[in-house]
Parts: sequence; structure tokens; C-alpha cells
Amino acid sequence: MNGAMKELRDVIERFNYFAGTLRDRLHGSVPIPFHIDPLLHVVVSFEEPIPIDGLVATEFFNKRFMEISSVIIEGQKVIFFFNSENGEDTDSYEILMYDNVKNIMAWEYYLLSLVSHEIIPLINGAREEAEAFLNKLLEMTDEDKN
Repeated sequence: MNGAMKELRDVIERFNYFAGTLRDRLHGSVPIPFHIDPLLHVVVSFEEPIPIDGLVATEFFNKRFMEISSVIIEGQKVIFFFNSENGEDTDSYEILMYDNVKNIMAWEYYLLSLVSHEIIPLINGAREEAEAFLNKLLEMTDEDKN
């Protein structure tokens, strides 16, 4: 075997080791960072879709390029909608966040981290709406007591 082929073999072996380690980590579980109350309903469509790492796109969607175009949080689920190379909505993925779910996969955690900065203000807005409704409801029931 000539020197170039030995070097190619060695480089591929090192990459394969790294790829296997990365794949194991992406498929590994991490503690769920929160649970979602079923009343929460938030929808966000991104003006500028958020690209996901090519390794994640390849491993989980068999695509070279994927970007998150929108996210819906509803009924204790986070639903991601994706664009691919050709720009069409081509896939979706749900993360279940039920109270009895203790772990999610590391790559799901990664997806959540990509969109968290966009979702936080919407969840705060939903909380404020719920708080206003609760206060109105409490006022109504207090008036009924008199």
C-alpha cells in the first residue's frame, strides 16, 4: 500500500471514530429541561429560517441541509417544521414533553436550544394573557359572592 493510501486510511479511521462518538452522543438521552402545560399554545414562523448543523440534518433527516422554518408548542408537544435544500417544507418532527417524560435525546435538546431565544417572548406573552384572564375570572367570581 502506498503512502497516500495509508494516509487516507488513517484519516478515514480517525473520522469514523469521531463520527461514531458523535452519533452515540446525539442519540444519547439528557434530562428534560422542563415540562409543558397543556394550555400553552405558541406558534412562531421564522422570517429567517434557522439552519441546523449538517451532521444533524444528515443523521436524522438524511438531508445535507435543513433549516427550521416554524415551531408550534401545543398540547405538551413541540413541533418543528423544516425546509431542506430545495426550500420547501419537507419534514416535521415532534418532541413530546409530557409530565411523565424524564429524558429527551441530545439532538432534540439541540433543536430546542436553537429556537429558545425566539420562543421565550411568546411564552411570556401567553403567560401574561393567561394571567389577565385568571384575574378577570377571579374578579367575576368575587363579584358573584357579593
